[in-house]
Amino acid sequence: MFFIIRRVKNIAIVVFAVLAGTIYPELGSNLQFLITPLVMFLVFTSLYDIDSNTINYRSYIRPSVIFIIASYFILPVVGIQVVDLFVSGGTKVGYAILLAVPTTTGSAIVWTRMSDGEVQFSTFASMLSLFLAPIFTPLLLSYLTFSSQSVPTASIITDLIIILSVGMVLYYVIPNGTISPKSINISTLAAIMSLIYITISSNDISYVSQKWFTQVILLSFLLLLLGIILIIFLNYVCNLNTDDLISLFYIISLKNLGISILISDNYLEPLVVPTIVLCYVFQQVTAAASSDILSLYNRNFDY
Repeated sequence: MFFIIRRVKNIAIVVFAVLAGTIYPELGSNLQFLITPLVMFLVFTSLYDIDSNTINYRSYIRPSVIFIIASYFILPVVGIQVVDLFVSGGTKVGYAILLAVPTTTGSAIVWTRMSDGEVQFSTFASMLSLFLAPIFTPLLLSYLTFSSQSVPTASIITDLIIILSVGMVLYYVIPNGTISPKSINISTLAAIMSLIYITISSNDISYVSQKWFTQVILLSFLLLLLGIILIIFLNYVCNLNTDDLISLFYIISLKNLGISILISDNYLEPLVVPTIVLCYVFQQVTAAASSDILSLYNRNFDY
């Protein structure tokens, strides 16, 4: 029972924050100044438990290059074509942001570990994706949303550089081991819940229809399938090992919620934030389910 609760707690917290922001939105507009500090803190917690001394960087150069090409070039360019077939306006912008942001460091590593994938590769690639975001994310958004509106490139670059810089400063200033893993986990979940509450309560989603909800779920599923097809193709071309393929699945599929919400603050269209949050929930649910399947497959394969 405890194992099941641990697996669904992230999803439950996201759902609770969305409901709280919808039912009791009064505080949201007064707390918007906390969005940037919260994202800075999430960047710090993503880096805090990473021991860079244990990572063999040279052995991960080839798969990391493959990952960057897949996540920052192939998937966004092809994925936005799929998105264009079904949605437009704020929903399209929400997906464009998700396709352009870096991978989520924490959960990608956790699900990789639970699936018996290559954890060190996931760690290294996630860090690389995060640090390359100020370069690639604004460029991608300019391409993915060019038909919708002009992209606030300068603002996005500035925000990304600031949050990464502050996160790294905190990482180096606070010695590893000063804060317990339990405290890091609790504070990270609290920050995610606060971030979602503030953004949801600041955006009226009472007009969201069941049709829109179904569209976003189905489109998120199609993008997940696209990611799987891309990984199969990469395996055919590059002949990667099973552990690296499992890692690629998570670091390509799971996107950074904090940075997505921070960027969404630059867009005024409706449904941008709800699209990001709902897709994030879908990603975490599918990651939890797939980790069970992949870990079982690996155990059977070992026998």
